[in-house]
Amino acid sequence: MSATASEIHAIATRARLWAERLAKRWGYHSDLSGMCDVASAKLFLMLKAKGYHPVLVTSTGHCHVRVKRRIVDITATQFGDEFKKVEIRPLAEAKDNLPYHGCIWKASTTHRSITSLRHHWSRDLPTARDLRLPIDKIPHR
Repeated sequence: MSATASEIHAIATRARLWAERLAKRWGYHSDLSGMCDVASAKLFLMLKAKGYHPVLVTSTGHCHVRVKRRIVDITATQFGDEFKKVEIRPLAEAKDNLPYHGCIWKASTTHRSITSLRHHWSRDLPTARDLRLPIDKIPHR
């Protein structure tokens, strides 16, 4: 694994742990069902803080992050046990010819800000400012 891939994985792992704590606080399932937007938004902020240029991606009912021509998904566990807590895959795996994985990672809309994601995806998504707060201060949606 390259230094960049290793750093992205470490950041994604920290974001996943953060999302698991928030899911527990909010009463969501430990597989992070229903948390893809919040978890991806937090990962997006964490990657930006380290100088990366991530993009938030929404597909049919799912949200994930892309950075450095990679899919980074920290909530794919909601789709089955075959997924790891942190999935980092080449962008090529988002193609139509992959039956299931391709459709959860196929981009229908991309967002370069949390404001854009909130506007087009879910208005009850916490703001970027809220996502920087301690977990116990983040407003429940």
